Amino acid sequence: MRHILIFDSKAGAEAFGRLIGGSYTFSSASEPDDLSGSILNDAPAAAVINADYAGGKLSEIIGKVKQGVPGNVPVIVSTEDNSCARQEYLCGCGADDVLIMPLCSRLVIKRLNLLTGTVPAVNQDKYCDFDKLIESVSEKTAARGSFCVEQNDFANFYRFVARGIERSEKSVQALMLTLSCNEDSDVGEEGIEMLSEAVKICLRKGDISSVCSKNQVVVLLIGADDNGGHLVANRIVSNFYSECGNGDFNLNYDIREVKRAK
Repeated sequence: MRHILIFDSKAGAEAFGRLIGGSYTFSSASEPDDLSGSILNDAPAAAVINADYAGGKLSEIIGKVKQGVPGNVPVIVSTEDNSCARQEYLCGCGADDVLIMPLCSRLVIKRLNLLTGTVPAVNQDKYCDFDKLIESVSEKTAARGSFCVEQNDFANFYRFVARGIERSEKSVQALMLTLSCNEDSDVGEEGIEMLSEAVKICLRKGDISSVCSKNQVVVLLIGADDNGGHLVANRIVSNFYSECGNGDFNLNYDIREVKRAK
């Protein structure tokens, strides 16, 4: 039976352990300093971190897990906040997947199975129903703003877009927004969430965005030329400052044209 490392309060770890009981064994840690011992005792197939409990130490905890476990162990982050900005922030901290709690035991185990390779992540039926496939991948609501993706997925979208413009007359701009503080301190969760929200409000549905670090968001502006790219970037900067009450924040950007794939 595969092993899961849980970072949470004692009560929280026990509650999550009951969700996966019978499918996985687990150990827990409640402080970053406890992680090394837990990893050495039984190298986990995955780690589940309660982001609401970890707070501002989330990036540190994820880093310790990824450095301490041999191989590319998946790190799953759980939270009760289901906002898009929150999800972008968690992915930017290094999370490989996000569990929006509460979830039933069956769904939690299925997600863990897929991430740990306990079961194949492909449909095992001989034939796939086309209508059901389209239904499963379609967006259920008409979302506004850019299409938000995880950092690892952004690279594939970038390559896909670069291939696409080879056959079209459209230009695409890559925009990097960097948030910093006057005191050189961490911008924190609040800062990156405000930036993510400004990006979401100012972009179109056809654009693609991703949190790529603790203080940066990267965007693909589909069909925008250099002037249009700067116009959008300045709109995001203006929106951010109008909503931000913290005068210590500085928001800068860099913009480049996406080159056609060779």
